[in-house]
Amino acid sequence: MFLLSILTGERRQLTFPPAGAIGDHCPTASPDGKALAFRRGNAAGQWGGSGYVVALDGSFGPSGEPRRLTPEEFRWICIAWTADSQRLVIPHNLGLWTLAVTPGGGSLVRGEPRMAVETGQGATWPSVARTSARLAYAYRTGGDQSIWRMRIPGPHEKIEPPVRLIASTKGEFAQQYSPDGGKIAFESYRSGNLEIWVCSSEGEDCTQLTSMGSPQTGTPGGSPDGRHIAFYSSLEGKAHIFVIPADGGAAKTVTTASTSAILARWSRNGEWIYFSSKDSGASQIWKVPSGGGTAVQVTQGGGFASSESTDGKWLYFTRELASESSLWKKPVDGGEEVQVLPSIVYGNFAVVDDGIYYVTKAEQGFAIAFRNLATGKSEILSRIGDGYVGFSVSPDRRWILYTQTNPVNRELVLVEGFR
Repeated sequence: MFLLSILTGERRQLTFPPAGAIGDHCPTASPDGKALAFRRGNAAGQWGGSGYVVALDGSFGPSGEPRRLTPEEFRWICIAWTADSQRLVIPHNLGLWTLAVTPGGGSLVRGEPRMAVETGQGATWPSVARTSARLAYAYRTGGDQSIWRMRIPGPHEKIEPPVRLIASTKGEFAQQYSPDGGKIAFESYRSGNLEIWVCSSEGEDCTQLTSMGSPQTGTPGGSPDGRHIAFYSSLEGKAHIFVIPADGGAAKTVTTASTSAILARWSRNGEWIYFSSKDSGASQIWKVPSGGGTAVQVTQGGGFASSESTDGKWLYFTRELASESSLWKKPVDGGEEVQVLPSIVYGNFAVVDDGIYYVTKAEQGFAIAFRNLATGKSEILSRIGDGYVGFSVSPDRRWILYTQTNPVNRELVLVEGFR
């Protein structure tokens, strides 16, 4: 966070994020000018974060170190001060909550957060009037993800329109077919927190598999024998890889030293679990024994999403979590990293015997393509809409699952009599 003088143009740095944090954002100064609240992004799990407040001196510079206001699971977006500078209004689970704070030294938290306005999911950007008992906020619907299914056309077959397979009023993404193709594991907000869910291959009989209660749990990957599912979960700001029986049960931690492990994928022989971690500084691919143990760094030039070839000889991986990232491969037993494709959207790819299905940017939006590894040629299969992480090909190569963003709508809501 920086302070900019509108008189002189002087810029002063106010906050100094620690190493490993994504950064500080959403600054909100108290009306009396004595404190600055902001959100500090946590690198673990990429999306977690906590609220902080730093006291300000007479020249609006920082006075002391920022103090953490909320646990990581209080996943605020942007917040507002009340007119008396004594409370913060925070969008959270199904409403707007208030948190009492002191603007100076000592403990900043003066009580438990309490629900101020029940809004349902989707309230953002609160604003409190300075001279009247009014609160305004933006209410968002849509903009989350649904899981769509497309049939892979055979030779001389027409492309059939894709259908939305898994949807709710919350986000659904990071889907993966089970090894036998009978089930789909995915992550969803439908229980309030991100958890792993499982349904049939037709999108029916959805049941919650995990109950981690953490701010981030996701990216499920099934073991080759179909008996277990690996996933990551962020607890107390540290993301680890867990394994849970596919039919339910207790989750077991398999990473111990890593603090930012995400995107778990099994080796073809079931002996290892690959994951992405920033423990060495930049995001790299690591692997850990599937039963737990010491993790080993696999890539050197960056790594986010990964998958072994069907014969278990090559590891394919994207370089980073980005809207576009190149796809690379290297021998599983070690060797040179070689680029395969220049651009893949959000690590959405699936390796099959003779090629790679993937999502790429097209002239008008996005498209699903197939890269033939023998010829080195790519073919566009279908145009699709904007989506996020989540791509899977059924074992019989009849279907592709991908994510697509639902249309976003926003309304402004005014609350009278806010105290």
